[in-house]
Amino acid sequence: MAASTGLAQTGTIEEVVVTAKTGSRIAGQADSPSPLSSYEGDDLLDAGLKDIRDLVGVLSINAGSENNSDNLTQNFTVGTANINLRGLGVASTLVLLNGRRQALSSVQTDDGSSFVDLAALVPMLAVERVEILKDGATAIYGSEAVAGVANFITRSRFEGIEVHAEYRSRVSDGSQDDLVLDAVIGGNAGTADFLLAGSYLDRSSLVLIEVDWLRPATSGFGNPGSFNVPSLGRTVSDPQCERYAGLLQELTDGGTICRFDYGPQITAVPNEQRTQAWSRVDLELNETGSLWAEFGYARNNISRDVSPSSPYSTRPSCPPTTPATRSGKRSSSRADPTASASRRRSTTTSTTRRGWHWASTVVSRTRPTGTSRSSAP
Repeated sequence: MAASTGLAQTGTIEEVVVTAKTGSRIAGQADSPSPLSSYEGDDLLDAGLKDIRDLVGVLSINAGSENNSDNLTQNFTVGTANINLRGLGVASTLVLLNGRRQALSSVQTDDGSSFVDLAALVPMLAVERVEILKDGATAIYGSEAVAGVANFITRSRFEGIEVHAEYRSRVSDGSQDDLVLDAVIGGNAGTADFLLAGSYLDRSSLVLIEVDWLRPATSGFGNPGSFNVPSLGRTVSDPQCERYAGLLQELTDGGTICRFDYGPQITAVPNEQRTQAWSRVDLELNETGSLWAEFGYARNNISRDVSPSSPYSTRPSCPPTTPATRSGKRSSSRADPTASASRRRSTTTSTTRRGWHWASTVVSRTRPTGTSRSSAP
């Protein structure tokens, strides 16, 4: 708070103006031992970071965030982005936009953690700076800030138009392209300031079979499969293993197993189309009141190919009547019954945020009760 007091004279009014500033408390950490890092938006663009997801990827204090298309561990959150300060979990870092909390993503990680989707937060051109508190701040913000706080601050009083266009293409190890279009426009009309930003990403896929450095990634749960036969005391592969692209391997106990190389069919970079828009209006109503409103929209559509045989498939059980089991005992099959053709997973996430807020200045006026008042010399 800031206060200003005028010296009272005869017949005058003593006025005390108290202004309350809303927003992030991160600025209050400047004089404390807690480490605070600030990154300017222009510096981020000069470093070649085209979105917030790229920024999180280069932060040394970030560890374990899920920002890539992982076919094995990132099933529902593909296409989203999050921050994981000090590796304490994506749910332990508080994310703010202009000092205000944001809604959590509609999808969760495989371990059930909730997070704010940074890919749907705000276009990169609208970011003025990013402030990161690299220490626990639960005393101020609550349990969401166990690992720290990340505050994304948008541009203010920006006037003009700025447009960025970028095209990237791989020159070796496969074909993959990125097209990025970003634009921001800002200005003022009387006592109102406005900012409008948009972003579009069109990304083609990269399948691992296209790269030269790929090494075999075999799984024992292929199709054709392998059978554990207790009466024989060993594992027996399907007789049609090699005929149907299986990898036949002989075991030390005399058994055989039919493996499957799932690596070539895994998508390293998925198809992605992302559209994002964000706007904000600040209006000064009078000397004692102001109003702001903001609206954000993001839609992300991702598709990726996955192997028809997953290395984590469970073993379907074979009944004792299976011809290969002469002893009448139950045997288990090491096979993926769905492994017949490449599969495709598609994920579409949509995020819409809107809000408004008003703030006013508290003014206290005191009238003198006597006939005259004088100030000290």
